Amino acid sequence: MSQFLPRPLKKWGQNFLIDPALREKIIRETDPQPQDVMVEVGPGTGVLTKLLIPKVKQIHAVEVDGRMGEFLNPLTEEHGNFTWEIADFLQWTPTHIPTPYRLMGNLPFYISSPLILKTFELRRFLVDAHFLLQKEMARRLAAEVGTKAYGILTVYAQLFAHVRYLFDISPGVFFPKPDVASGFIRMTFGKEIWDDILELTLRAVVRSAFQKRRKTLRNSLAGVLPKDFNLEKVLDPNLRADAVTPEQYLALARAVVAYTGGDGLKSPIY
Repeated sequence: MSQFLPRPLKKWGQNFLIDPALREKIIRETDPQPQDVMVEVGPGTGVLTKLLIPKVKQIHAVEVDGRMGEFLNPLTEEHGNFTWEIADFLQWTPTHIPTPYRLMGNLPFYISSPLILKTFELRRFLVDAHFLLQKEMARRLAAEVGTKAYGILTVYAQLFAHVRYLFDISPGVFFPKPDVASGFIRMTFGKEIWDDILELTLRAVVRSAFQKRRKTLRNSLAGVLPKDFNLEKVLDPNLRADAVTPEQYLALARAVVAYTGGDGLKSPIY
């Protein structure tokens, strides 16, 4: 099998999807429609791209590995609705893509968290996102409050989108074969888009809470909340980060914004 594929590069976490039946299953679950504009992250050799092209209005791929031009350039010549560019998706902006669009990809395990956070940044442009991820990461996005998997990404995912874990994927469908199982998820967007102040405040609160997740909120949030802010009016300060629901974090962020007269808290990153 490897003789038909480029040499996988560890620096980009490349694991090529080699199972035809799974490719078809992924496309069925994604359910592409004739009016859809799709953006594919990391198309690789284009095995999923080829299946999507005849089913959608337009598809654009973002690929960091220029070697994949061997496989993708012929597709641009054969199909007027397909384009691609060499770019790092983490630095990519959708300025030339009609909105809203749908996002999908086989995400490298080692940078899946930053890629998911990038997706949240783009959510106002998105209909949904379908991702093949390390199973642990996929489960984390749909985790329940109080579980070990529940964390920062869970809070963001469940506030910003409706998350559904679709199915498990075994290591044997990839080349090279990874050491862990994978999962396929759907994130559907279209929920409330907040103003920047509220979102920055939410980020600051959630990050502070989970950075010290073994401590109570009274201690973990002490350094980020306004000095005279009364946490007890919003949440039990004896709770720990993983006992607070996404909706409760949002309520806390709203209360902080109101208390500061609309200034909120500043957080430069997720």
